Amino acid sequence: MKTAGFDQGTPFYDNKTCPMGFSRSGHFTLQQATLIERYGNQLLALEVGKETPLTPEQAQFVDVCAGKKPPSTLLEKAWARYYTLRFDTCAVNPFGKAKVTIDEDDIDTSDDDDL
Repeated sequence: MKTAGFDQGTPFYDNKTCPMGFSRSGHFTLQQATLIERYGNQLLALEVGKETPLTPEQAQFVDVCAGKKPPSTLLEKAWARYYTLRFDTCAVNPFGKAKVTIDEDDIDTSDDDDL
């Protein structure tokens, strides 16, 4: 699976976001996981500005990361999913991801210590 405009480097791993690997995380398809593992180091360098885009595909990827364009290629969509997962601030509960809400009516504010 060769993606035009991007170079394969050393395999990309993110032990904080996906400690079991991208393909075992359950968040990515096998194709998306393979793309992130193959091109992730270069994509991360382009996203944070450590590398400058050398090809039109890389320039388009930088525009997608900046929010100027929506993701259109498989690689851009896979990275967008990884980006969302990496910066997701949703609380995790035993039943999956959900926003934690507290109903003010359920909180007992009385001073009675009836045990």
